[in-house]
Formats: sequence, structure tokens, C-alpha cells
Amino acid sequence: MWDIIIWCDEDAIDFVPSVWASSDYKQYKYPIGLNQNKIREIIYELDTTEEVCNVHKDPQSNANSVPSVTFYSNREGGTVHTDDVHSISSRSTPTGSSGVFPNHDQHTELLQTILKTQIEIKFEINELRKKVDKIENKEINQNKVDFRLQTTTFVDKLPINNLSEIDEIEDLIKNEEIFNELVNFLYLVGGENYVRMVNSIMKKLLRHKVAVKFSGVGKKQKLPFCNLKIYKAVHMAIRRRHNSTTDQEIQKTVSLYLAQSKARLSSSKTRRFLDNQEKV
Repeated sequence: MWDIIIWCDEDAIDFVPSVWASSDYKQYKYPIGLNQNKIREIIYELDTTEEVCNVHKDPQSNANSVPSVTFYSNREGGTVHTDDVHSISSRSTPTGSSGVFPNHDQHTELLQTILKTQIEIKFEINELRKKVDKIENKEINQNKVDFRLQTTTFVDKLPINNLSEIDEIEDLIKNEEIFNELVNFLYLVGGENYVRMVNSIMKKLLRHKVAVKFSGVGKKQKLPFCNLKIYKAVHMAIRRRHNSTTDQEIQKTVSLYLAQSKARLSSSKTRRFLDNQEKV
């Protein structure tokens, strides 16, 4: 007969012959001097409750400290073997009955319980994956844009050529639906990082001759671009695509772009002049 036991100190479960148990089934004794592989080999080869393992005393051990014990085995034609043995080591098992399963039915019940729990966990994981997929699909759908509305509303109005057009756009996006269209339009401009996206959006929004009239927060007697509702649309578009970007990073990058607008305008005028010279 076999027992299924739980070793509390080692958090492990073992199959062992019932004959290795103490009388109160609170301890199981292993013959020392055998490695784990040998012990398991012996366990797996035992067929009946009468079989126990033969262990021989090490010639160098202290004979006075080890009692002489006789073991029986039917593994070799029922021959009786008598010999000295090692002192026996023990491992503690739970003191309650829940730690020891002395029959097959309890073992089967335990395995069925474990299997059922595994199936339930797998089912829960699959359900969670489905929920995550639904959330991701919903987010993707929310980011889809009505291209027809964008074309009619903003494609013909950008980039802005003068301050009066700034006022016109500001007036237009007071409508929340149109404001969201602008956010989506700017979101589609894209950029592999927030700095490049800011530069691409600002170029899409403003001509250089308009950009030079603004600074981020109105320094050097320029108009404060960050006070405009247009800036809020820029901010939302960037945060939607690069959600780890901070408000400070966006504002600083926009301000830097505006500060460099004068150099861009001069460079643009120089290129146009050179192009005209080549045509002449």
C-alpha cells in the first residue's frame, strides 16, 4: 500500500510505502545513506505492502550507536536478509490527518480537485483575454476618423495664412464636435516621437509668416500661442499618440518651434530668391 504525504518544511508531496510510517502516521522514516534517485527507484519498484528496502551498514560507522534491525524482502525469492542498518532519519509531516492520504480514493479526489482548479483558471484567463481584446478594439475604433468631415472642414483652411484666419479657426472650434475633428486631423499627422510630431503639426497649422508673430506664452511682446484653443487641440492630438509625454514637454517643444520660426522664414525667403535667380 502507498501513502501520499506532504512534507511541510519542504512544501513537497511524495509517494512512500505505508510500512515506512510510524505507528501514529505522523512521521515517515527514510533509510539514510541512499541518494534521492535510489530512494525513488526503490519506491517505484515496490509492489506489495510486505516489501521494504534492504539497507546495509557502512563499515566505518559507529556500531555502538546503531541498533541491529532485521528487514524482510520477497524481491529475491522470499530470502530473508539480516544485517545491521544505519540510524534512521525522519522528515516531519503534518500532525493532522489532512496531510496524509492513506488510500487511493483520497489520492484520486485530490488530483481531480487540482485538475478542476486548473481548468477554471484557464477559463478565467481566456475570458480576461477576450475582455482585453474588446477594450483594444474599442480604443482603435474610437481613434478612427471621419475623413469626409475632415476634408470639408480643415484641409482647405490649413495652414493658416494670417491672424484673421486664426480668429476664424478659434471661432469654429468652439463647437465641441468640430474641435474633436481638428484633434483627429492633427493626430493623423503623426510622428515617430513627440518632438517630430509637434514640428509636423505646427508646420501643418501655421505659415512661417504667421508663426513668427507668436511665442509659447507671449514673451518678447508676441502673442501667446498656448492660450489659444488651437493649442489645446495640438496638445490632445500629441497626448493621444504619445501618451507618456508631459504637458511641460509639449509646451516647451511648441515654444521652441515658434522661437525658430524667424530663422525658418529667412531661410524660406533665401530659397525663393535663389529659385527666382535661377529662373532668370
